[in-house]
Amino acid sequence: MQILKDGTYRLSGLGSWLSLQTRRMGPLVAPLWVEGDEAPDVDADERLRLVEQSQSLRRRLFGWIGGARALPLPEGGECYLVEFLPGRGSPVRVHAYVNQSGCAWSTSHFLLEEPDRAPDLCLVTVEGMTGTPEVQHAGLVLVLNEDNVAEPHRAAFFGFTDEAVHVWGSALPLPGLEGPAPYRNVMASLYFNYVYRVQLGGAVPPVCRADDLEQLLVRPPFPAALAHASELLGSVRRDPQVRLFALARALQEWLDREVGPAFARKEGLSLSVMDRTSQLYLLNRSDDEESSDVSDEEAFRVEAVLNRFNIVRELLGDRAERADADEVGQAAALALDQFMCELPEVGPAAAAQEEPACDLVPTSEPGEMLPEVQGFRGEWELRFGLSRRFECLRTPYRVNVAFRVDVPGGLAVLRAFVPDERLAPRLAWNAAAGCWEELDEPQRKAIVARYVRLLGIAAASCAFAQSDRLRTVRFCAVSPVWDDEGNLVESTDTAPEECGWSCTFERAAFSDHQAHRALRDDPALFRRTFGAYLRGEGCAGSCGGADVFDEVDGGAHIRLAHDLVEGRDALIPPDLRDSLGARYASELGIFFQSQRRARAESLAESLARTDTDAEAVSVISRHKEGLVGPEERAACDGLMERLVRGSLDRRDQNAVVNAYRGADPLGEALAHARSVMDSDPGEAAGILRSAVDQAEKAGRYVDTSEVVHRNFDSYCSRVLYNLARSGSIMKDLPFMGATDAGRAVEVVPDGLFPCYLELTRLSERSFDLSDDAVRFAKRAVELGPTCCSAHRQLARAHMLRGDFANARISLNHALHVAYLPAEISIAYYQLGYILWKLDEPQAGALCYLKSMRESPTVRPQCVNELQELMDEHGDEVDLVDPDQVDEALAEAGICVAPTDEVSGAFARAAQAACDAGLFRVAHDACAALLRTSSNDVLYGTARSFSRRAF
Repeated sequence: MQILKDGTYRLSGLGSWLSLQTRRMGPLVAPLWVEGDEAPDVDADERLRLVEQSQSLRRRLFGWIGGARALPLPEGGECYLVEFLPGRGSPVRVHAYVNQSGCAWSTSHFLLEEPDRAPDLCLVTVEGMTGTPEVQHAGLVLVLNEDNVAEPHRAAFFGFTDEAVHVWGSALPLPGLEGPAPYRNVMASLYFNYVYRVQLGGAVPPVCRADDLEQLLVRPPFPAALAHASELLGSVRRDPQVRLFALARALQEWLDREVGPAFARKEGLSLSVMDRTSQLYLLNRSDDEESSDVSDEEAFRVEAVLNRFNIVRELLGDRAERADADEVGQAAALALDQFMCELPEVGPAAAAQEEPACDLVPTSEPGEMLPEVQGFRGEWELRFGLSRRFECLRTPYRVNVAFRVDVPGGLAVLRAFVPDERLAPRLAWNAAAGCWEELDEPQRKAIVARYVRLLGIAAASCAFAQSDRLRTVRFCAVSPVWDDEGNLVESTDTAPEECGWSCTFERAAFSDHQAHRALRDDPALFRRTFGAYLRGEGCAGSCGGADVFDEVDGGAHIRLAHDLVEGRDALIPPDLRDSLGARYASELGIFFQSQRRARAESLAESLARTDTDAEAVSVISRHKEGLVGPEERAACDGLMERLVRGSLDRRDQNAVVNAYRGADPLGEALAHARSVMDSDPGEAAGILRSAVDQAEKAGRYVDTSEVVHRNFDSYCSRVLYNLARSGSIMKDLPFMGATDAGRAVEVVPDGLFPCYLELTRLSERSFDLSDDAVRFAKRAVELGPTCCSAHRQLARAHMLRGDFANARISLNHALHVAYLPAEISIAYYQLGYILWKLDEPQAGALCYLKSMRESPTVRPQCVNELQELMDEHGDEVDLVDPDQVDEALAEAGICVAPTDEVSGAFARAAQAACDAGLFRVAHDACAALLRTSSNDVLYGTARSFSRRAF
């Protein structure tokens, strides 16, 4: 063997030639350009270069050489991929080494060992993958990306038989592989077309599977993933020999013409898959929405394009890669109504039953004077199940349906926020012309109108299928209102009247013949049943405004559920009490003098509906007649006097409520102190000290053997307290509630707890007052044992005194009751610093990582302090992956918030509160679960409890 000056090799000696195995396969590289090719992204100079390169390739001979005795080869042998050059002794230029396992590494010289790097091309078998009947083991041809870092491209399929290798699905023609071929021939053709050809200026081989496109798109960060996918699909624009399968070409057209290349430069976005429900894409903004320059319209349009692709891929099934352009075009036309083929059956209405109405009824429990809540049983199953059905509808657009249900009245009201023509598909397949054509505005409006009306039928069928007690569904569709920048003007719960319309469905239209499921199987039946509706007949002209749910929200069923807990008291059904830690509804209350407050709010609503002050005075007078307590009767006199004097606006509900409830010295002191806190913290502290001293000296909030006084910052904190008090949770932390068992609980005034927190913060500013800061913080913890903020404030007070051990204990307590991302983030940030200073750098680093993962609230501080920690203890710290932080914290003995105990408590409480008619509690528990869970079904469930007065 002889190496020449130009790096080529000449084999010498008869022995070498006798043992050498060679195969000249001819011009093995697909041309870079042939006459008649078109590529929009290639200029004239580049085209000339590609033509010359292609002409040269046609004259060159490629193949392989092998033979262990003739060539130096790594252990295991196999062959080299070479170019056979003209000249004496048949010199060869080495391009790659191929082993026996389907791997090829680029190299310009012979090797003694396999390279210690990823191969440039390899064949990987995939379990379960099938190809032609004779193929025994099938898999993918993987090609390393140009940057040698990113995940390889899946460029083609392959399969082994006993004697040959089959290759199919290639986006490039593969000279020399017109059929099954020996292994070395296959590796040579694949390498020279997928690796060497790219080095000459050809396109990187694009994906060969529809599934690969999804894997490309969901890889964070999304804009970069979209740009990478667009670049791959756009290879046809600069390499006319690339032949994408039709579905990939369709996605390329949609991305280019409906989204545009500029979107790939956006920031602050990620793409996820709703894997629990519809399996469709959801585009998410980062936690810091200000960093995202993507408008709502852009986000919704990108979602729609990607979900259209997802649904079309599903419609094509096993033909996703083999379908031609006409098949893809037909499937795209069906994508907007595919969800109509997946609707549930609707049965007849339930027969009249002797179930109690939603009401308070006398109980049979001995000695109980209060009535029991009845009639709400099954509400959770209905609301959660209906929300799940909506989430599972597979449409290109987000299915955003808010709903209210009045089960006793047999009514459901659905309000859907639907796309308009700006979000409609802009392209449709023209089979005659063989291309995707632009749709004009009237065509897009017609497409959206049909989609929205079909959505109404689907949503109504979901409601009827979920409960046989529902007889009527009122469906309201509301279109978006955009500003000049393409963002939604209105919130998700309001819309101008001119932007919507409504229609009423009766169960019989669905249950008698299942016509709602007949769109494709029996179009005539579908048209007979819903034709008038689809033409817009019988649809009211608007359903905008915020009053679409008043028909349900104003009913006795919802009013009772709203009044319970804070306004009215009743027994909770026995089997639901353990999940709430309460026997009575009032034992879940969180407001001071809640029944007086409820009466004040009810009166304020009544006054707001009056037309004159005189009418308002009459309303107050009638309200006063039903009162017994002298304080509230005097409050009514004061309201009437102020109305007569003109010093009270009857339409200002907050002012009416405050006037009715009377003076709030703690609240007034808190407001006054905050107004001077920055300019004169000493005066602010004096104001707060005076207020709490006066409140405490009266002895009204001192715990006794019979009663304790507590503060709750949410219904969730009350549920945690109740369950801890009953011994169901946090058994190792008795002060969270267990020590209060057997004593009555009274809620303290709204201002007392925050006064102690503010006093703690003000006292922390002076080292001389550090003892006071701890004392005030401990009182806050005593008042609110399940309020995370109290424990965090106590931890900070300890830390500023240098008492890191007690600070650590307090933060552990905080994490046991924390469930909001922001409060969890702050608690871990504090704990990270404490552990660092306690010489536990690894544990401290984990806490900083957890803090940044939960919320951006203190991310800049975490980054800075973590860098300092690494500078100081870099050799001792291992920064784990974000997905492994929770596991690492648990191994380190650090509480992982939110704890499974807390999340489980909220899940049980949400269901129990709903079935007990305690909608305030159910709403808060669902909202808390939403912050700690990726279950989108909870969002619709939580919204179903909403009432504007909540």
